[in-house]
Amino acid sequence: MAKRQLKIKLNKDIVVQITLVFAIAVLIYLMIPYFAQIEELHSVINSKKAELEYTLAKNSDIGWINSQSAEIQEKILTIDNLYINKSEGLDFIAEIENLALSFGLSEPQKNIDDKEVTKEVTPITLQLTVNGDWQQIMQYINSLEKMEMIVDISDVKILSKKIDGNEQASIQAQLLTTTYWVI
Repeated sequence: MAKRQLKIKLNKDIVVQITLVFAIAVLIYLMIPYFAQIEELHSVINSKKAELEYTLAKNSDIGWINSQSAEIQEKILTIDNLYINKSEGLDFIAEIENLALSFGLSEPQKNIDDKEVTKEVTPITLQLTVNGDWQQIMQYINSLEKMEMIVDISDVKILSKKIDGNEQASIQAQLLTTTYWVI
């Protein structure tokens, strides 16, 4: 009887083991199509991860650019102030006239290029002639060079004028300058 119970118990164990193997086989059979989908999902996830890393790197560059934009804008304004806006041209001419008068020079005689000012920076030649003594002329030239706008002095001619037989009474300076104008 003990043999028989042992045999029944062994048969039950074998049946349980066979059932377990069969259940595992069925599960594996049912899961095989999903393994391919899992692999495909893994590939999609890696692809999206790479895209996100690229976007993050790109946005980091944009963030850096945005953080620098205030400094860049300030530099652009500084550069823009170097040029004479066409609409402010008369103010510029009045400023260089007043500058000459402030040093006791004669009002400058002016000869200005008649180039058309475009949207691009346009160099305009300005010839100035002033009369005064040497120190006044030098102060005027220094002040022109120190103006906020670009005033490039490329040629200076100094002529001595006799007044009532006095050779050193007056000096005439002819200045050839280039200024840069924008619309």
